[in-house]
Amino acid sequence: MTDSEIIKGIRKKDNKILGGLYEKSLPSVKKFVVDNSGNIDDVNDVLQEGIILIYQKIQEGSLQVNISVQGYLVAICKNIWLMRLRRRKKMIVNSDQVDILEGSEENLIFDLIQAEKDNLYRKHFLKLEEGCIKLLTAVFDGRSMKEIADTLNISIGYARKKKFLCKERLVTSIQNDDIYQELRSHKSVI
Repeated sequence: MTDSEIIKGIRKKDNKILGGLYEKSLPSVKKFVVDNSGNIDDVNDVLQEGIILIYQKIQEGSLQVNISVQGYLVAICKNIWLMRLRRRKKMIVNSDQVDILEGSEENLIFDLIQAEKDNLYRKHFLKLEEGCIKLLTAVFDGRSMKEIADTLNISIGYARKKKFLCKERLVTSIQNDDIYQELRSHKSVI
């Protein structure tokens, strides 16, 4: 498959193309992860996370790489695994296997950090109580406070106060997470 065929297939949500990309990348990702303290479950998790990231970037039209899509996927997976190892504080056995991608390294790091931010937000958002999730989802959907208050059977004033309290809980929960502190140490701002 050529890169343009892969990109077109992913835009059309062709599972065959995604499966092919997964299968072609599996040996390289498996070798790297297993050689660096991982197991087959880790390989599958990392590869799926990498596929999702590439899928999202292609759907958004923001994928810009100087190498093949498969090479980019493998590099993303290696970096995802390295971030997980750092978080687990495990030693990297074969760091010489990490590819440096000229011209793509900054984009790759940005993409990985953005994916980590999204995962961090989602994790803490889903830990909120059901009322907060409903209220904040309605806010993010652009619904008015009157509409939200009517739907939840509460006053507009209480809806505003609850929105403030829910956002505050979410922000505090995120900021108390070790991953948030790690992400803050990178050049990009959260």
